[in-house]
Amino acid sequence: MALKSETSEQELVSRKKFLKTVVAAGAVGAAGLAFSGSVISPVQAALADVDVASYIIDNESGTINAYSGNTGRVAYSGTDAATVIQNAINALSSNGGLIFLRAGTYPITTSALSPIAVPSGVTLQGEGIDRTIITSPQGFFGARYPGTPTSSSQVSNIAIRDMTLQWTGASGGYYFIASYGANALRFERLRMLGEGYVGTGVFAFVGTGTPPGNLSDIQFVDVRAEGPVPTEFFVFSNYNVSNIKFTRCYIKNTTGPNVGFFHVASASNVAFRDCTLDSGMPEAVYMGVPGSSLPVTGRLSFDDCYFVNSSGGFSTGGSPSFQWIEVYFRGCISDAPFVESGDGIYHVYLSDCWALGTGGSAGFVTTSGNITIRGGGMVDGWNTHNLPSYSGGSAIAVPTGQPALSQILLDISGFRIGIPATNATQPGMILINYNTLNNPLRMKIVDSFMPSNVVCTLNAPGGPYYGSGPNWLNQLIAQAPLYMPTQHRLIGLTDESSTLYSYPQGIASIPTPASGTPYQNIDGVSEAVYIAGGTVSQVAKNGVTLFTTTNVTVWLEPGESVTVTYSSAPSMFKDRK
Repeated sequence: MALKSETSEQELVSRKKFLKTVVAAGAVGAAGLAFSGSVISPVQAALADVDVASYIIDNESGTINAYSGNTGRVAYSGTDAATVIQNAINALSSNGGLIFLRAGTYPITTSALSPIAVPSGVTLQGEGIDRTIITSPQGFFGARYPGTPTSSSQVSNIAIRDMTLQWTGASGGYYFIASYGANALRFERLRMLGEGYVGTGVFAFVGTGTPPGNLSDIQFVDVRAEGPVPTEFFVFSNYNVSNIKFTRCYIKNTTGPNVGFFHVASASNVAFRDCTLDSGMPEAVYMGVPGSSLPVTGRLSFDDCYFVNSSGGFSTGGSPSFQWIEVYFRGCISDAPFVESGDGIYHVYLSDCWALGTGGSAGFVTTSGNITIRGGGMVDGWNTHNLPSYSGGSAIAVPTGQPALSQILLDISGFRIGIPATNATQPGMILINYNTLNNPLRMKIVDSFMPSNVVCTLNAPGGPYYGSGPNWLNQLIAQAPLYMPTQHRLIGLTDESSTLYSYPQGIASIPTPASGTPYQNIDGVSEAVYIAGGTVSQVAKNGVTLFTTTNVTVWLEPGESVTVTYSSAPSMFKDRK
């Protein structure tokens, strides 16, 4: 296509008059897209927005003109938006600059995956969502690195704001891709729509190279992305990832099932705030963290987010190794479990989070790492998929532990497990699904609620075993003592009839073990063990000799043991505190 020269007198316009025209045309807001917890504020083209622009781009009756911000002349012109925008970008100084796109539709006609290359320091500023619209059959933007890029190459200080990116073809690439390193990137007030096949993602940060490139300080604010993405929307596929933020974003994937929203390698400080993640149909996985040898790094957090129509709010792809030190869910709501197949998480924290129990498996959280829950719970009618307690129907599941863990912590307070659906098959409160000889379990449940008709299950050799009623954990311990936790507390756990689920207190006799055989406190409370009478030669606590005679008292915390060696058996009693 022919490009018009900047020297043409017929295209010379008054800069002042042109800027006034832009301001007047931009005095309308964005299209009011509803996001989680907010509505995008109206975006207006102010004089300052345009006054600092290096180039102002306008679609005038099908001809796309790039006006010089210094002279007001038409510097570049054509019918392909990618060519005109790229020429304007190429003409910027090495420090970058602002390209302002007036309201209008800008068609990209090339089939390139990333037809517009954006170097460091460049801002692409539209006039508002659904006012500035760029259409493309294949792709939109890609990072442009100086020279021949390596793993140490970076693009930085790039911003794309206030526009709609609309797919028009049957195949695609990316809305934005950075193949090597990237730092300080902002994507703000964007709407991205995919009507056809949308390639392998919306944003891709590959971190190519050996060692892989660094990706840091990348923010997505008021971004709405929706379409049939066949793999993941956001791809961060190397391990040097830090400080990635999603704020007030709405992400909807209409393909499903088994489609991920986010492919995030182990990273430091990845946060989602006030976001809605909508699979568009049941049983789509929100996030995958694949791989089996990633390092233990980083923290991931979800604050005030809503997970819609998913079999799992978070999935690590069944990897056998930890990728995340900690994952936080705070003030979140989910149609299904918050964590499923969570083999890659060392510690999951949930506070004031609620699972509606309407999609996918029935549980609240399932993870092979530590679990801490503070408040929240499940609404009545959960386990709608009619699954047994040992096969997906438990509210909380503690499956086979990680080899990297010496102990697993389950710490719950202020949590409510709702009434299961009437047609649920053997719904369960807590599923304990591993051998505690490998990973001893420390369990503490206080100030919480569970329905009386919900059993607790131990899925161990010879099982599953079931416990119910006020002393359900004692029942499981008695049935399969080798597979049950040795340290536990149940305080203030009640049902709808105010029945207290706790351990009995007071004095009870202990069947005296054989000489030299330990007695272990598995009662969940501290106890004093009285040893009286008989002929005793040694009393040892946890393998340490304390006494060489009878008529003594040994204090045991949960999980501790006392061993009595004797020729004539003494009587033994426990005083539970």
